[in-house]
Amino acid sequence: MVNYLILTFLIIFGVITSYEDFKYKIVRNKWILLGIIFGAIFALTYSLNFSFAFTSNYVINALISIAFGYMLWYVGLWSAGDAKLFIAYSFIIFPIVYKVSYISYFPSFSILVNTFVPLLVFYIIYIPFKAGPKRIGSFLLNVLSLRILVTLSLFIFGFGWIIEIILKALKIPSNFFIGITFMFLFLFLLNKGLKLKAISVGFVICIVRVFVQGTTAFSLHSLYNFALMLLTFLALRFYLIGISYELFSKEIKISEIKEGMIPAEDIIQTRPDCFEKRTFLRFSLIGAMMIKGAFNSVFSYVGDGMTKKDIKKIKSIHNKGFLKEDKIRVFEALPFAPFMFFGCLLIVIFGADIIILFRALIESFI
Repeated sequence: MVNYLILTFLIIFGVITSYEDFKYKIVRNKWILLGIIFGAIFALTYSLNFSFAFTSNYVINALISIAFGYMLWYVGLWSAGDAKLFIAYSFIIFPIVYKVSYISYFPSFSILVNTFVPLLVFYIIYIPFKAGPKRIGSFLLNVLSLRILVTLSLFIFGFGWIIEIILKALKIPSNFFIGITFMFLFLFLLNKGLKLKAISVGFVICIVRVFVQGTTAFSLHSLYNFALMLLTFLALRFYLIGISYELFSKEIKISEIKEGMIPAEDIIQTRPDCFEKRTFLRFSLIGAMMIKGAFNSVFSYVGDGMTKKDIKKIKSIHNKGFLKEDKIRVFEALPFAPFMFFGCLLIVIFGADIIILFRALIESFI
């Protein structure tokens, strides 16, 4: 009965928000608020007839979802609207709905899996057709450079071990996508917060791991997880941060900039009377997570698009001759809400994330 009520509201909520995001590139706050209120009231009503465990699990999941949604917005991986939509879905879908893919404390993580995996699959399939073999070859040469491979290998081998320790301490089952998420978080903290180089810290942790674990660090299971994580990082770099940059962005004149456009280039101040453009998300996982660089950027949080204040400042800088270029590159973003709606439907109907469903499908044919 609960699943049917949630599914009915979910379909109405998902269709409305997906339509608005597809047509207007925005989801209005009134729909977000409606989803949160529905989930909270329904959960309160439901909890009156059941144990305290339901209420505590619901509240903990909601609080972690708020924190996690904020974190992804803060590091620039999605807009404030996308973060609020994720939080609304976390309120709507009760923890008891996650029958198969339940993750302790934070079952709503499956929403992220069901959102980003189909999105990644779309990019992987679509990009080769749009890019062409020559452009793909050029990007591969940059992505598969020795420096990048060594840096990522040291970072993943070292911090993969740290993540295993953290998950065991929190009694959270080992999960590939949780591991990837922790990797991005560590990468952001090292370079943005602590100002440390990933390759240096990764090298030190690798030595400690080998000293502590010995030959266990090179077991087949460990090497398999390492290779899978490395390939995933390279795929993210290649598809989402490399080729997609040019395919899903365009140049426009500074005079034609509009509020809400998402910049694909940063404008930084190099001298008191000089500003230069710097590419966002170009062959750099670190760059993908940075909202602002080490220089003085004219932008606020880029995930929400350019504000009126940003546009006014850019035009003023350009008119004074401090910025020579008269064009700036902006992203042509895909609507995010339909992917999240699809992912939530899978959870309510099947009680599992898309990876578990795919694995079950494959096993049924074996």
